[in-house]
Amino acid sequence: MSSALHNAGPAAGATPRPKPRGTVPLALGVAAIVLLCCPALPESVPMWFRIVPGYLVVPVGVCAVVSGAVSLRRARRDATTGRLRAHSAIALGALAVAIPVTLVTLALVSLSRQYQ
Repeated sequence: MSSALHNAGPAAGATPRPKPRGTVPLALGVAAIVLLCCPALPESVPMWFRIVPGYLVVPVGVCAVVSGAVSLRRARRDATTGRLRAHSAIALGALAVAIPVTLVTLALVSLSRQYQ
């Protein structure tokens, strides 16, 4: 084949397929929620497997929110598909960040009241 056929691009009159956006942010949001649930695993699971993923919840959730916002902006600008995935990623990431922050805040408040 000649190189002219490789560089031709889409056929005349054919519209290029829109790129779906939001798959990676959605995967990050789901991963953050799964990591959030690791401490609830049964005691037969090794302790390191229940505790260590808890330290990754907030960073993965923040990555899901940021990459979801970037993906949503690109989807709006390019009129591509994937807005629902980007919105879901932002919601899951925000939930994965809000739950641990709320629990730590409540624990600190109750401890400070106990020692007063």
